[in-house]
Amino acid sequence: MGLLTAALGVFVLVGWVTEHSGIKSVIEGAVDMKANTAVGLLLSGMALCLLDSRGQGLRVRVGQAMGLAVALLGLVTLGQFAFGWSLGIDELLFRDTSGFFTPHPGRMSPYSAVAFATIGLGLAALPVRALRWLALVAGSLALLIGAFSFIGYLWGASEVVTDQFASPVAVHTAFGFILIGAGTLIACLAMDGRAIGKFRDLSSVEKRSLAGFVATLVILLIAGGVTYRATVTDAESAAMVVHTQQVRVTLGRMYGAASDAESQQRSYLLGGNASQNEDFRTHAAQAMTEAGTLTQLVADNPDQSKRMADLRTALQERMERLERLADIFETSGLAAAQEVVREGEGIKLMAEIRAMVSEMDSTEAALLTAREAEAARDGEQTLVSLLVTLAVAVGGFLILFLGIRREMNSRARAEDALRRSEESLSVTLHSIGDAVLATDTEGRVTRMNPVAENLTGWNQADAHGLPIAEVFRIINEETRKPAIIPVDKVLASGEVQGLANHTVLIAREGTERPIADSAAPIRDRQGNILGVVLVCRDVSAERAAEKALRDSEARYRTLFEEIDEGFCIIEMIFGPEEKPVDYRFLEINPSFERQTGLSDAVGKRMRELAPEHEEHWFEIYGHIALTGESRRFQNRAEQLHRTYDVYAFRFGDPTKRHVAILFNDITERRRTEEHVAHLNADLQKQAAQLEAANKELEAFSYSVSHDLRAPLRHVQGYVEMLARDSQDVLPEKSRRYLCTISEAARDMGQLIDDLLSFSRMGRAELHEETFELNELVDEVRGELAIAAGGRDIHWTVATLPPVRGDQAMLKQVLVNLLGNAVKYTRGRTPAVIEIGCAPGADGWLEFFVRDNGAGFDMKYADKLFGVFQRLHRADEFEGTGIGLANVRRIIARHEGRTWAEGKPDAGATVYFTLKAVAIDRPAHTR
Repeated sequence: MGLLTAALGVFVLVGWVTEHSGIKSVIEGAVDMKANTAVGLLLSGMALCLLDSRGQGLRVRVGQAMGLAVALLGLVTLGQFAFGWSLGIDELLFRDTSGFFTPHPGRMSPYSAVAFATIGLGLAALPVRALRWLALVAGSLALLIGAFSFIGYLWGASEVVTDQFASPVAVHTAFGFILIGAGTLIACLAMDGRAIGKFRDLSSVEKRSLAGFVATLVILLIAGGVTYRATVTDAESAAMVVHTQQVRVTLGRMYGAASDAESQQRSYLLGGNASQNEDFRTHAAQAMTEAGTLTQLVADNPDQSKRMADLRTALQERMERLERLADIFETSGLAAAQEVVREGEGIKLMAEIRAMVSEMDSTEAALLTAREAEAARDGEQTLVSLLVTLAVAVGGFLILFLGIRREMNSRARAEDALRRSEESLSVTLHSIGDAVLATDTEGRVTRMNPVAENLTGWNQADAHGLPIAEVFRIINEETRKPAIIPVDKVLASGEVQGLANHTVLIAREGTERPIADSAAPIRDRQGNILGVVLVCRDVSAERAAEKALRDSEARYRTLFEEIDEGFCIIEMIFGPEEKPVDYRFLEINPSFERQTGLSDAVGKRMRELAPEHEEHWFEIYGHIALTGESRRFQNRAEQLHRTYDVYAFRFGDPTKRHVAILFNDITERRRTEEHVAHLNADLQKQAAQLEAANKELEAFSYSVSHDLRAPLRHVQGYVEMLARDSQDVLPEKSRRYLCTISEAARDMGQLIDDLLSFSRMGRAELHEETFELNELVDEVRGELAIAAGGRDIHWTVATLPPVRGDQAMLKQVLVNLLGNAVKYTRGRTPAVIEIGCAPGADGWLEFFVRDNGAGFDMKYADKLFGVFQRLHRADEFEGTGIGLANVRRIIARHEGRTWAEGKPDAGATVYFTLKAVAIDRPAHTR
């Protein structure tokens, strides 16, 4: 457009050089394009071409200088119009020799001056982004002036293209302003990529609506011009009708005035009334005035103008004759005047005037008829033009409406399909387990799925429109330097790109996660790139799984290498009908050779290493390979001279028929087991013999007890009878003998009872229950109170925990221990007996009974719990020596142990242990 504008300026300058009026004016009789205007168009067009490049180079500065020169030209011209200056710039290049009258030869139209002043400033401001709005305003104003003037020429609107208000703009000047204005606007849009992007981003319905609007506007401009011309023609036709009617009316008034003048003159001659002479003169003057008006009215008609000239001459002559007749009347009298009238010249002249008036009126009547018919036709044409214009407008807008409606329906369907697609895409994105981010062609985030939001710490609303580098911050895990996001590479190459290894994503809150990802282009159906999609996932779990796998592999390898059992993986070899015939060793551990005695087995078949190997080995392993059923068994390998404990299972892909075998040489264990079996058999025989002996012993014990009790009863009975019968006869010494015999018999009976009780304790069945030991202690103390005989005994009993055991047996323990404490504190005042408990090891409780009695020497402590073992003389302390042996046996039956501590004359403490029992109960101290 800049080149076309400059070429137009050069073309018109050539016309001024050659004085070619057709170039300067284009339209014959229209205004010329002035030389200064041609120079302004040349400079502005060249400036637009130079300013098309971006930057601030020499080319741009020259273009801005040309723009300022154009602005100066327009401003100076406006100053001349506004202030009446005459600076000599209008005809600086060429002298204006046009035939049109103008007070300022060579000066451009003020409209052109305004256009140049603004477009020059706009071109100078075009490279400056902050002032580009001025270029938009200037381009729009120049385009508006050019379009307005061009439409005036297109419509033939004299109000626009004549100097009714100001000097008009030439038609090719208007075209030049259209070019330079449109070019400036396009340059502004081209330099602002966002504006071009917005235009490109217009939807199809918006583009079609814009195209339809422009097309409708062009059609309306053309139809409006046609209607305007039809309206002007109709108005002109109507004016001609009015003009013709005015001619006829004026012609009638003129003839009437002439007739009135002649009538008043005649009345004056007959009556001599002076007022009538004045009326004559008035009508005569009116007739000549109307004749003058009529001459102007018929000036556009040559025939009527000629007739009017003749008529005016005849009328002038007739009025002069009447004037002379009045003078003759006044000077010579009525007779002289009548003599002149009788000559008949006046009547003849009046007849000619009447004939000419009649002819002119007939001509005007014919013209009136023709012009009325033409006016009617023009009115019809105007109506048709209006109707056509209205129809074009309605049709254009209807077509535009239908097109928009069709596009809107199509768009609604497309939007519905897009919404469904969007919903499907949204569901898909929400269902994807990886993080997904999408960008546009500028690398700005357009979409994120929830996984991406969680991974990056950004939500969709905050991240939308941000550069991908701000949301997707990645660094190299090893160097900690920023990693390259491959969006630009994808947009440039259109190929899938991946990130380098060891990439770490830094989330919005600073959390770092190792990721694996890829980037791919998003294309439309035509293959155009619309953006980029990034897909990534957090590989922390995979890293952990890989590490765990490596650790597991290491542990497996360590176990494989270090276990004492033999381990191998074999490949089964089958013959016809899937019969297992052999197997090959694929992998063995170091213990394999020690467990089998086979060396270098890897890759070899069992038949090579042990040709006589039993068939049942192949059958077992073949069955495992085919069915997948694992087996544990023990078998003898005679050729290897070993017995094995084996666990075998299918390993890996079933089609490969591999079997893993874990085995151990149990040859020595088998020998040991056989030896143990022989020992067990001997032990069972001995146990049977012992059981028989125990039964015999028990029978013997009962027999002895009964056999011994009978003579003892006889001895004791006869001694008591003898002592009673001979109480008065026997001397004191004999009675003491009898008393000693009786006590010895009672002691012998007690000893037999204690032995039987001790024997039963070893065989009696335990009846375990949980009970409070304090209650049992209180019960035993109550029983011992009678035996104490009112002694001063201080009891200290701690709060004892509950125990589980045979309550009757444990009561016997307390009876023996507390009874011993009461017995051996005899002679102590006061006697002190303490019963307590302390926690022991491994959940055991240590109970004790402590006294301040006779005590014992610790060197005899190992005899204390033996049967019939006594550390004091019988005359000092009574007893059979069975009680503590019974205590040890009962506690041993409860899996506890017993021991004692003491010093002679310093008291003794007896300990026993029982398992602790967990029972919730309120604590109390006794």
